[in-house]
Amino acid sequence: SHNCVQCMQKATKAANLTQYMSFHKMDVRKMEFKSNTFDVIIDKGTLDCVMLTGDSATAAASYLKECARVLNVGGQAAIFSLYGPEKREMCVKSKEFGFGLECKHFRMPEALETPDGGPSHLYLLTKVGLSTNKGELATTTLSSSSRRLDGDTEKEKLKS
Repeated sequence: SHNCVQCMQKATKAANLTQYMSFHKMDVRKMEFKSNTFDVIIDKGTLDCVMLTGDSATAAASYLKECARVLNVGGQAAIFSLYGPEKREMCVKSKEFGFGLECKHFRMPEALETPDGGPSHLYLLTKVGLSTNKGELATTTLSSSSRRLDGDTEKEKLKS
């Protein structure tokens, strides 16, 4: 919203960060930025909101295609969601948008409940470029060790 953008601009100015950050109001399904502009996108609930629209699958697909378009090759989109992969199928199937996928889970503090009572989810999407073999998308196996806020450590290996 316009008010949110103004608030963030004011906070950025107060913290002397205006040379590093800017805020814009636009439709995430049709961004006004040039292709291959950003190294990082941070989404804290935008995908969740997009998924609440009437045609959520189409809206989410448009949003993720735009993320892929505006990211540089090797750039990452960190998407924080209250919902797991079963409700965020578009992220799981993100290869069609030129992304590799790594999914990390973390627990919210007890004071903040999630709708399904489970952990919040971080989807880390990395834009991959074209491989030199037959114009296919380059794919990688992502391996991570994530540390939960409650102290549990779990190993995940996901193929993108």
